[in-house]
Amino acid sequence: MAQTQKISRNNTAVYMQDDGTREVYLHNTRIVSVTAGNEVTLNTGGWLTATTCARMNQAANEWRLGFSVSRAGGVLSVRFHDGRIIEAPSGRVTFQV
Repeated sequence: MAQTQKISRNNTAVYMQDDGTREVYLHNTRIVSVTAGNEVTLNTGGWLTATTCARMNQAANEWRLGFSVSRAGGVLSVRFHDGRIIEAPSGRVTFQV
């Protein structure tokens, strides 16, 4: 099982934009974007892999965003700590935290 406490640096880059937006790239795909206003966009870029989910979970944990992701049946699922679940069959979802 991949560690989820800190964003891994293997094939992964983390950027802070001038407007305060934090971004996580896996290879050349922006998989996590968090604005200064806490709007989160998750995007698998068509790669719904264990590594993609691990990096999304690492960002959520490191930045204390209050959710985790999983994949089942080819669908990205976002589970919030309050029990809510959002499914994103397209592999892309935007929400407020």
